[in-house]
Amino acid sequence: MGRNWAIVVGINHYENLRSLNFAKRDASVMAMWFQQEAKFEQVFLFTDDSPPIATNPPIPTQPTFGHLRRFLRAQFEDTLLKPEDNLWFFFAGHGNRYKDKDYLMFCDSDPGDIEHTAISVDYVTQRLRRSGADNVVLFLDACRDESSRSGLGIGEQTHQGVITFYSCTANQKSWEIDELQHGSFTHSLLEGLRLQGEANCATVERLAQYLSYQVPAINTRYGKETQNPYWQAEPPYKMYFILLEQTATLRDVEPLKYQASQAENRGDLSLAKQLWVRVLAVSRGDWEAIEAIERIALRQRGSFEPTITTIEPVTSSSGGRSISSEGETIRQKFLRWVGLGSAGLETEGTSKAFGLPLWTVEFETVTVDEKGQVIKRDSHKQAKFFKEDLGNGITLEMVSIPGGSFKMGSPSGEKGRSSSESPQHHVNVPAFFMGRFEVTQEQYQQVMGKNPSYFKGEKRPVEGVSCNDAAEFCTKLSQKTGRKYRLPSEAEWEYASRAGTTT
Repeated sequence: MGRNWAIVVGINHYENLRSLNFAKRDASVMAMWFQQEAKFEQVFLFTDDSPPIATNPPIPTQPTFGHLRRFLRAQFEDTLLKPEDNLWFFFAGHGNRYKDKDYLMFCDSDPGDIEHTAISVDYVTQRLRRSGADNVVLFLDACRDESSRSGLGIGEQTHQGVITFYSCTANQKSWEIDELQHGSFTHSLLEGLRLQGEANCATVERLAQYLSYQVPAINTRYGKETQNPYWQAEPPYKMYFILLEQTATLRDVEPLKYQASQAENRGDLSLAKQLWVRVLAVSRGDWEAIEAIERIALRQRGSFEPTITTIEPVTSSSGGRSISSEGETIRQKFLRWVGLGSAGLETEGTSKAFGLPLWTVEFETVTVDEKGQVIKRDSHKQAKFFKEDLGNGITLEMVSIPGGSFKMGSPSGEKGRSSSESPQHHVNVPAFFMGRFEVTQEQYQQVMGKNPSYFKGEKRPVEGVSCNDAAEFCTKLSQKTGRKYRLPSEAEWEYASRAGTTT
């Protein structure tokens, strides 16, 4: 299990900005959660009246610009943590945007001299990454009713190498709720972190999905304006990181295993090892992870010396080449040994994802003009997919969606757009698998034992299904197959639907 540290900052009293009501309480309750519930090893708390950090000499913790900058500089001058460790940073207070950079405002920060009296989020992330921890997570509740002259708050910037949760989008405010004595973001965050069982928020992705639903719901309940939290994971594979090892389930590590295999297959052994170690933190004794780490260690030491029996190829009557079944067996052993026996191979039938063979499908794409006339054809497209056996000859095909980035939402001036499509923002999406076709009635019947469709037909898409029914289908499919299935996130759905288009 990795070590866990947290830095928590909450500021009510500002000398040059409007003071807040519950930022200090947000930070104090978060620090208590880190210490008492999550059992973090080190928690550094900075509030208006927090006690000094017990070092020699003691470190003052009043949240001034000088105190925080000195702490970040001195504390992380040396590497104190390892890649498998976790470092969280929570900030509740005012934020600002200056010269296209996000800044955190401290109790003595001057909005007229931001560069010299506030700390950029870039600087915070640079110092935190010096700790050595690979999992650096920022929670920034820093858009509280103050913004720069341009009207833009923080959240426009992508911060390298970290996971960042923002309490709202750059053009919104983060609201405090008198009845809760909390900011709505922090209240929802604590609720999410405390969830247990299959409904837990142990992974980055699930916590993000929970916050995206819960925060707007709370604001609506208490009569506040819309507030839409969002998040960024850089690099994108960090969206599958486990935040809370103690509440994670074995199914939570399946996407992490896939990312580890992908990293190993493309030769990024250092990353692959880090990801497999994170798998072991949740699934102790996982033989797949143990064998992968041993294999990686051999490859890194250069001590890989497989024994391959030389077998002369046999020329067929058609002039082609073939090899004996024994030779193919040795070849497969070799590929598995060097770590190429999974999702990274291109040979049909030898590639695997989640232990299942990967197949190749070829398809054609066309580009049309404004009148719908085809102006370009590409008939050499390929995609990988695997087949999930549901029993009774019924299969479910899952196609690989390559990772990438896209601009989510629509421009403010686009005709016919809805308010839910704003603001436009860049989203990084890691590789994932998605159903190749709509779920059919026979597939739904095989998994759920019932068919609610009105227009019957085994091969027709299932209909009459609610969102809860769809989620239950994924749960039962996961139980049936031993692999984790879920509904796609809004970002994944839009990314896959766009298929590289920008309109």
